[in-house]
Amino acid sequence: MTDQALDKEKLYSRALCYYKTGCYSLCVKDCDETLALDPTMVKPLLMKADALQMLGKVMEAHAIYMNVTELEPDCEQARDGVKVCAEMLEKDEMMIAVQELFI
Repeated sequence: MTDQALDKEKLYSRALCYYKTGCYSLCVKDCDETLALDPTMVKPLLMKADALQMLGKVMEAHAIYMNVTELEPDCEQARDGVKVCAEMLEKDEMMIAVQELFI
């Protein structure tokens, strides 16, 4: 295994640990570093999108899920992520519309 391959595996593993312990910002950082080494890796893209969603950055997460569906159209996790993010964004828009009624 090359040094670069080992580095991206270590970064991905650490990102996974950060995700599982709720350290989502650190997870996103390590996913970014992993993707800088290999932008074609789908697992860090999906984990980054999941972490962004947990951080409330739904639009960013949605964009990444959409990107993954273009790379791998059969990826169920990405399709589910697109759907969940779209529902969350729609709910946010509805809340804003309701709030504007009372302003």
